[in-house]
Amino acid sequence: MILFLTTVDQQGQNRRFSCHIDKLEEGLDFLSNLVAVGETLVKASVMDDSRAIDLPVAAFDGMPYSPFIGELEAEWKAILNKPLLTSLATQEVAEHNQVLLAQCEMRIVRLELLITQIDELRQRAKIYKHIGVHLKGRYQSILSSYHRQLTHAYSLREQFLKHLHHLWGS
Repeated sequence: MILFLTTVDQQGQNRRFSCHIDKLEEGLDFLSNLVAVGETLVKASVMDDSRAIDLPVAAFDGMPYSPFIGELEAEWKAILNKPLLTSLATQEVAEHNQVLLAQCEMRIVRLELLITQIDELRQRAKIYKHIGVHLKGRYQSILSSYHRQLTHAYSLREQFLKHLHHLWGS
């Protein structure tokens, strides 16, 4: 960034100059220091990436800016680091997701139990050769359906967990 300024010194001479600054707060402190030593600030602007911004010269009273800007920076960093779960609406969404997650986990348990039971029936059907072929095919079809449902339930559970993780900001 480049700081451009015009001052009137203690002898009444107009002075125009510019200087390179790394941080805006350094430039603001520099301008304030000029006022503190008796210079009159007439015009000040800062250029960054081919865009110039005029600074309000009346705002420079000789007091440094960097401590206040540092405090503001600490405040906004603290705000940005807080979890997203701050509003009542977000709390309600999180609670709803917890209910859906619990339902999904119950569905997983039921499907796993059904798969185990159907698989046991399929194994028993192998014993009865005259009806076993027909039942084996039917049981296999049911098992395939339950396995697809179980895969989908696992996927939903992961989505609910990710969403809750995002809402809680952890």
